[in-house]
Amino acid sequence: KGALQAALDRAINTGFPSSIGKAAVTPPGTDFSAAITGESTAAGSAAYLLQGDVLQSLAPILQVRSDYFRIRTCGEALDANGNVIARAWCEAFVQRTGGYLDPQDAIHETPAELASETNKTHGRSYQIVSFRWLSEAEI
Repeated sequence: KGALQAALDRAINTGFPSSIGKAAVTPPGTDFSAAITGESTAAGSAAYLLQGDVLQSLAPILQVRSDYFRIRTCGEALDANGNVIARAWCEAFVQRTGGYLDPQDAIHETPAELASETNKTHGRSYQIVSFRWLSEAEI
């Protein structure tokens, strides 16, 4: 079992009555793994929470390579003498998505399988999640 299932078993899948299920055993004379020995007898019942139940509910919002970045920048306007006459700051949150820039290539394709030159050069697409102007006090 993985770390998520182990955590669920320690925190949620506890206290089931012994009347639910039967203890798992390795049949004698077989090559089955003994890894199931000692597992909850409730495993597999409707009340027993599996890691797949949790991950399946998250599937619509999970993305491959969904890195998240905060970008802050400053812009200045200068007069003819090079003096600063205006200054502005902004902040954007940008997320790298699972899809490529050119939708010609499917999300699951590896860099070696890409057909689009754009995708070979630039890779995955980015989405601006939020943008705001900052005051000087926020810098």
